[in-house]
Amino acid sequence: MATENCDAVNMDPDMELLSDEELEREAEGFKEQGNAFYIKKDYAEAFNYYSKAIDMCPKNASYYGNRAATLMMLCRYREALEDSQQAVRLDNDFMKGHLREGKCHLSLGNAMAASRCFQRVLELEPDNSQVQQELKNADSVLEYERMAEIGFEKRDFRMVVFCMDRALESAVACHRFKILKAECLALLGRYPEAQSVASDILRMESTNADALYVRGLCLYYEDCIDKAVQFFVQALRMAPDHDKARLACRNAKALKAKKEEGNKAFKEGSFEAAYELYSEALTIDPNNIKTNAKLYCNRATVGSKLKKLEQAIEDCTKAIKLDETYIKAYLRRAQCYMDTEQYEEAVRDYEKVYQTEKTKEHKHFLKHAQLELKKSKRKDYYKVLGVNKNATEDEIKKAYRKRALLHHPDRHSGASPELQKEEEKKFKEVGEAFSVLSDPKKKARYDSDFDANNIFKAFFGGPGGFSFEGNSGTTCLKKLIWTRKFLLPVWLTGGFGLYQKAEALYYMGEFEFALVFYRKGQKLRPQIQEFRLGIQKAQEAIENSVGNPSFVKLEIKGDLSFLQKDEERAQPVAAIPNLTTKKKQPTQKTPKSAKTTKQLLGEFYSDKKYLENLLKDEDLVKGKTKSGEQLQDVIQGCLTYLDTCTEFWNQEKPISAQEKEHKLEQQKPLPSAPSDPVQFLLKCLDDIDADLMSGNAEGSLNKAEEVMTIVQGWSEKEVPNKKELLGNLHSCIGNAFIDLGDLGKALDHHHKDLEFAKLCKIPDAMFRALDNIGRIYAQIGQFSQAIEFWEKTIPLVRGGLVKTWLFHEIGWCYLELNCHKEARDCGIRSVAAADEIADEKWQINANVLVAQSELKLGDFESSVSHFERALTLAQLQEDHSAMNVIQKVPSLPLMKQSNTYHSDDVQSRCMVIRCDSDC
Repeated sequence: MATENCDAVNMDPDMELLSDEELEREAEGFKEQGNAFYIKKDYAEAFNYYSKAIDMCPKNASYYGNRAATLMMLCRYREALEDSQQAVRLDNDFMKGHLREGKCHLSLGNAMAASRCFQRVLELEPDNSQVQQELKNADSVLEYERMAEIGFEKRDFRMVVFCMDRALESAVACHRFKILKAECLALLGRYPEAQSVASDILRMESTNADALYVRGLCLYYEDCIDKAVQFFVQALRMAPDHDKARLACRNAKALKAKKEEGNKAFKEGSFEAAYELYSEALTIDPNNIKTNAKLYCNRATVGSKLKKLEQAIEDCTKAIKLDETYIKAYLRRAQCYMDTEQYEEAVRDYEKVYQTEKTKEHKHFLKHAQLELKKSKRKDYYKVLGVNKNATEDEIKKAYRKRALLHHPDRHSGASPELQKEEEKKFKEVGEAFSVLSDPKKKARYDSDFDANNIFKAFFGGPGGFSFEGNSGTTCLKKLIWTRKFLLPVWLTGGFGLYQKAEALYYMGEFEFALVFYRKGQKLRPQIQEFRLGIQKAQEAIENSVGNPSFVKLEIKGDLSFLQKDEERAQPVAAIPNLTTKKKQPTQKTPKSAKTTKQLLGEFYSDKKYLENLLKDEDLVKGKTKSGEQLQDVIQGCLTYLDTCTEFWNQEKPISAQEKEHKLEQQKPLPSAPSDPVQFLLKCLDDIDADLMSGNAEGSLNKAEEVMTIVQGWSEKEVPNKKELLGNLHSCIGNAFIDLGDLGKALDHHHKDLEFAKLCKIPDAMFRALDNIGRIYAQIGQFSQAIEFWEKTIPLVRGGLVKTWLFHEIGWCYLELNCHKEARDCGIRSVAAADEIADEKWQINANVLVAQSELKLGDFESSVSHFERALTLAQLQEDHSAMNVIQKVPSLPLMKQSNTYHSDDVQSRCMVIRCDSDC
């Protein structure tokens, strides 16, 4: 260690009396204390004591070397470099001084200077292995720096980032390397990473012009041009000769100006000028990906206005290539594909959009594109006649005459046989097209692409439907049970059957009859929103066809006296009184008892009452159907038909006989097991369900227990899916016990159903059992157990409606347990699921649940927000019961100011909505 004589420069006046030896001894003491703190890694205290030693003996090289080591541990490399250089100036043979100087140079990115220092160390100690490794590190940094320069010139920014990462492993404090890396990250579109690097540098050095430039570059490429310009201007203040900042600032201002000029021209309707301005803006900076993507999309919009559809598609494709998440570009391209009748490409784009943002509007676009794609694959009658899809009846007739004359066989009688055959085929196509497009009903069916066969295929076969194909007896039995358990109850309760019948009538143009079935379906299944939508579209179609009854002014022409008395229309014509000599037998009158009529008509009784109410609407009955029939005649005809059916059924089997037969049927024991177990089980399960649905829970229970006894006596060979059947029977028995009020026994049987479902590994059966168990626990007030079992069904849920209901019920249980945070979370998930399927009724329920939970948590503002959303939805649906309940909830100011307000009151009121709206 080199040692120099101490002097008294910058010494405390009290120290001037000390001798050199005493000063040296004092300095050594400070140094030893510094060493102790250094070993303990208390580098700040070590720095203080080394500084005191230097103050005592400022010409001792080892003290500077020790302080340099401490500063390196504190990452203060520039100060450490100064101390190392001072140490080697005092003692050129001080090996540690040269070594630390080289390390500081290397950490700061000056690999060339570091190499010179390491070479000097090797001159002093040729066998120093540490220095040899440091020299290799310096050479590596030099090589990475050289490769980065080449990569930047070739615009290979990924290579530059890679090289800088490797170089920064040794040059940890090199701002130049970090700035280069950040700039390349920005050019690669990795803006958050680039901003993070630049921000770290600015925290240490707020006036670093390069870091300011990178921050501005990130904002510029993220289309925040105004903020970017501010950073570029600030960088130029710090370094007026910063060429990159000057160029970027000029480009940002020019790009903003051109884009604004293009937007202005577009708004003014100057599409040609806007197209040119957007094109000029695209040439300013090819590296600005986000702004250029928007410019391409804007130019595509202008191109579609100018009917440059192919160019518009190409621009949208370029925009998507630059930004794959740009939804507007996908939507614009899809619309251009639709306009150019490239429906497959349009469907692909709309599917991409809907997968990204599942909104009601995007779903409508996708459905429309799919419909047009399907229609494009059939014969286009509009093209055959050479008219557009909005052609009027007269235009269709004119086009038909023109095409018929053009392709008439007589016109081509002298042509070759091949041409005659071709023209004859075209003539037939013209006639076929006219026969469809000239008939309003056929045209409506053609335009809507209605196919009745699709309804059948959706349930009993075909793609996505149910099929009975297969030779395995077990498979057949499973499918029959599936049909009985899932499909038939839906048809029997007025679900798919009513809806598909109403849809069929609607697309056939029979809007009035469709409206009848839509209303019936809504009455039976109010939770299915399709019925509400069907009623709306049927009413709109009726108004479009015959006009709004309130505004239609009918003209009275001809003799309408036949409408005055229904009895007169039923009498025979007076001109032919003697055509028969037989005396007409009086027919049996329709039973006058409303109860008897209701029993005979069954589910049609509600239709009869609905039609009778329609007759009371004087404005409605004056209207006409699309085919020209009087609505009054149509309604009266339906009522007459129902009366005829009532008379016929009463004559065929009077009510007294039916009641007697029903009692005998209930007393009749189940048949013994036949040779065909499939038919036997299907019949038995139907009887069990029929009794349960008719309210005869005891009869259903007895039959289910008898069938279970029979099935238990069968072997696995006779019935391969015996466990599955036993699970179904336990479920039926459990449901019967629920209706009888014995929830304990019901719970036992549903637990057994769950055991069989787990053994068979059938997800649907597991969901059924878990759901039933959860319902029972909720009914008896054991909400924790209900939550436990319902949460197990979540992975098994498939439909959006079931998910909505399930989260709502779990949230309600949490609310009952005063777990308000969990209730709110479940409510939010229920809201999200309801929004996804666009079910307004469940959107109300879910929002009310969230509002109640927020109310309990004290977040009054959020609570009011959800109550208001529920109220808005209720108003849109005209759900007056829900509106009345929600409107009783106090407003936000009242919640915040009133001390007499009780949240329990609101909760009890809001439970009315839940009870009225549950499935």
